[in-house]
Amino acid sequence: MTFRRDARGKVTRLTAQIPGAELSFKRISDQPPKAPEPPKPRAFIKLDTKFHDACVGQCEFAPGTAFPTGIKLTIWRQGDQLARQTLGRNGGGGEFDMYPESETDYFLKINGAQLTFIKNDKGEVTAVVHHIAGLPDSEGKKLKIDLNDSGRRQDYRDSAVDAATFHNPAPKTRLGPSDAYIAYISQRLWESEC
Repeated sequence: MTFRRDARGKVTRLTAQIPGAELSFKRISDQPPKAPEPPKPRAFIKLDTKFHDACVGQCEFAPGTAFPTGIKLTIWRQGDQLARQTLGRNGGGGEFDMYPESETDYFLKINGAQLTFIKNDKGEVTAVVHHIAGLPDSEGKKLKIDLNDSGRRQDYRDSAVDAATFHNPAPKTRLGPSDAYIAYISQRLWESEC
């Protein structure tokens, strides 16, 4: 990070260089942002697999504060629970189990993130909202994808047709969740000039 100062020595600008991106902000406040609430302890419930099956598919999150370059989230059922994988420059990349708190709310043990599935009048999932402490909520739209008979995702990693879409072409430029948090905090104190 680089701070620029005016003639009196007061910091007026912040430039953060994250691999593959440069974010520039003008200072708009002298007050630090409010610290995020610590995550509450979570307990998961047992659900009928029909509720999991409604959530299976792929969602796309447009670029925003939580995911500066956007992500694609793939969700599939593994036995009697859901698993997910994010793909994109700032998606985290790994496969993680999801635990239900209700028919529409799931959470990740690894970071406390919560996913709330939005359903239409027919009970079909049309979107998912990603909640995580310290970042604004982000909504991803469910995409139409082909699923095999078992309800699991197709393995896009091995698909020559989709490789360019789902693989990060330059792994060294991936932005991670901590980079997204730095960008969010920066935006709370600084006005973006990107």
